[in-house]
Amino acid sequence: GYDFHCPFDVAIPEYGKIRIPLGIRCVGMPKKTVLLIFNRSGLSLVQRLTIDNSVGVIDSECGKDIWIQMTNNTNEIVIIESGAKICQGIFLNYLICDDDKAFGSRKGGMGSTGK
Repeated sequence: GYDFHCPFDVAIPEYGKIRIPLGIRCVGMPKKTVLLIFNRSGLSLVQRLTIDNSVGVIDSECGKDIWIQMTNNTNEIVIIESGAKICQGIFLNYLICDDDKAFGSRKGGMGSTGK
């Protein structure tokens, strides 16, 4: 997988949340390809920082800036320094069912599927 780095110093308050831009877009990603974004084991197990939706799923139709939302699951402020590795990404190809009847295009962004 690919390591994604924090673009600037971040202080996450105790039991707080923060959105961190990853500085990437998936423009031009081939159809039937997805970017999966995972927690780094050191951050989640040692520092108890987690990505809020567990695994980020970015499809080829997403042309927006990619960011993650992290939660500090401790009672202390956690500092992430600029350049620190904060998550990992893996690009995967996927299959579509033979009887798939999906049509149209997505009109929303994060969280819009299924509305």
